[in-house]
Amino acid sequence: MNRQNILSDLLTQLETITTDNGYSTDIGANASYWDVYPDDYAGPPTVTFCDRDEDSEKVNRYYNQTLHVEITAIAYTTGANKLADSCNLLADLLRATVQTRWTNYANIVRPVSNSKEIEGKGKQAIKVILNIDIEYREDV
Repeated sequence: MNRQNILSDLLTQLETITTDNGYSTDIGANASYWDVYPDDYAGPPTVTFCDRDEDSEKVNRYYNQTLHVEITAIAYTTGANKLADSCNLLADLLRATVQTRWTNYANIVRPVSNSKEIEGKGKQAIKVILNIDIEYREDV
């Protein structure tokens, strides 16, 4: 088991975030690893993630690893719907990554923090950022 297995599983799980799968949004239709979007992004709703860093602690013959991941979802809304739409984005991210068992490699997936941004250049863009810690164990 390694970091790449977990990140590949995370991408697959984020791709399940569609209304056909019972989620509130379709951000999973455009899921990717480590993409950067400009402030005036005008494309379809999307979700991207990056693995920032990792902590290690040796315990007996194993290393307990904590992988810190940032997940960013971007979608458009109207002024009247921005509260509900931003909450739905966050709820979909939490359901897909924290509340659902999506990998056999991780021991624990824990939400650490989240934030929301609203931008209004032409359309109202919602950006939701969820930071999670993924804990797993590797043999020495």
